[in-house]
Amino acid sequence: MVQEFNDDDMADVGRALMRAIETYADKGWRPMDCPSEIVGDLHNERDELRTLVIEALELTKYTAAAFAYTEAGSGTPEWFEGLREQLEMLQPKLINAVTHNA
Repeated sequence: MVQEFNDDDMADVGRALMRAIETYADKGWRPMDCPSEIVGDLHNERDELRTLVIEALELTKYTAAAFAYTEAGSGTPEWFEGLREQLEMLQPKLINAVTHNA
């Protein structure tokens, strides 16, 4: 349930939001219509990062398995090649995701 605010309270919230955006938002970030759009943008970024982290963890799991199979004499170069290709595709996405605010 949304809490009701009077006009003075809403003005304070708006000013606080604008200060927070000025302080913390990417320098190039600008709203299309309203500064509150940053909430949706941050939500979307969080979901994208979650997806990338899950992909990276899955690849880490498969990489560990590949090394274990290789040590046991069961691993194949083709399997490593497939992992390498997946890692090469994921790496720039991860780097971009974690450095775009830097």
